[in-house]
Amino acid sequence: MGNLDRHYPPGTGIVSALMRGGALALAVLIAIACDGPGSGPSLPSGTHWIHYALVSFAGPVSRNQGVLATTSLSTIRADVLGTANTTSTGTPWADASQKSGVLYVAVLTYYECTRHTEDNMAANGPALFYVHWIGHPSGVCNAAIALPSYRLYEVPVDQLPRSGTVDVKLLVEDAADNTNLVIAEATVQLA
Repeated sequence: MGNLDRHYPPGTGIVSALMRGGALALAVLIAIACDGPGSGPSLPSGTHWIHYALVSFAGPVSRNQGVLATTSLSTIRADVLGTANTTSTGTPWADASQKSGVLYVAVLTYYECTRHTEDNMAANGPALFYVHWIGHPSGVCNAAIALPSYRLYEVPVDQLPRSGTVDVKLLVEDAADNTNLVIAEATVQLA
């Protein structure tokens, strides 16, 4: 095929044009299939990002996505055991200790083998959002099917209303489907 370019200046022949077109097509496919710069959770309307801390990834296993919240560590442990699909009688997050001034939030989201995920929390008055963002698929999943487990977070209550009811929502954003759905909710009464 190199002979096709012999009568044209370098870079202007049919082969060069085909290679440039192929490279452009490949770049477009990669851009569609990958999550570009700035991809990630979107701030829900009227909210602001808040500070929180991960206590542990190692919670009970369950088959249902969900969110639970309370200011009592013993209550959230019992609530999680009540919803988990496990026969374990062990104490979830046994290394954690009760703290004052925090809201405990337990979250369970599905494992995404070939999709990048990011999580963040946002608040607006009496609403607290746990935003779980799922990116575009890429690659092949070589992992065994992972059973999702609850993760425990601490949210300082000084970022929330001093008293009253706080609605905690699990918001799943799917970049591939361009959807934003609240799939679980919990209500907690602050003193």
